[in-house]
Amino acid sequence: MKISLDEMGLKKINDLKDKIEGNSQQVNEIIDSIIKPYSKDLDKYVTFIRDCLADGTNPPSDEELEDFCMNLSTYIYFAGGMVEQLGIRDDISKAVYKEMYHRLADRKSVV
Repeated sequence: MKISLDEMGLKKINDLKDKIEGNSQQVNEIIDSIIKPYSKDLDKYVTFIRDCLADGTNPPSDEELEDFCMNLSTYIYFAGGMVEQLGIRDDISKAVYKEMYHRLADRKSVV
């Protein structure tokens, strides 16, 4: 079975796709603005390690590799604490959402 779309149908599909992509971009920007402050140090350090490992002319020594492992463990430990803070924010936002939903529902039931 072959489905044919007219130009109007294709335009609607493309408009919907553009709207979804625009909304996705907005959501990604919001997520980045929330997460970046928590992960920027770890991101920078991982990028530094990647660059060191990619440098074929001056490979890291065993001592530097050990240092990378120790520092990564420390960054990951602190990132775990930051994830906990993000979880708390998530819980608070859910509570605020429920409160606002119930207030709106109460107003509608009165009318």
